[in-house]
Amino acid sequence: MSYDVNRAIRTVKTGSPRDKAVLFLLADMADDDGLAYPSVRTIAEFTELSKSSVERALRELRKKGFFFVEKRSRGEFRSFNRYHLNLKKIYELSESNRQSDSTPRHSDSTPRQCDANHASR
Repeated sequence: MSYDVNRAIRTVKTGSPRDKAVLFLLADMADDDGLAYPSVRTIAEFTELSKSSVERALRELRKKGFFFVEKRSRGEFRSFNRYHLNLKKIYELSESNRQSDSTPRHSDSTPRQCDANHASR
């Protein structure tokens, strides 16, 4: 997935670090159209979460509209989910959060100040 989507997700409030980690991973594994299809096991391995935590995160993120799920099957016994990221919602939430965030940001061109105790070490 593109740098722009990952950058947008950084500012989106998901409600928990668990949900944010899962959303980042889905975005990282998605193609340019926002389509990803990792298994719960794969998500758990990469995020270092339990499968049940991943399943809870996926439920919460889906309820909040970050993606929708398309159930797919390969043959009679194998099935998998395709996750379609809601890129429009992600970009809108990101922009909304950036506009309402009044936290001062440091740019690379601005010297950073440190307190006197830290500087004397």
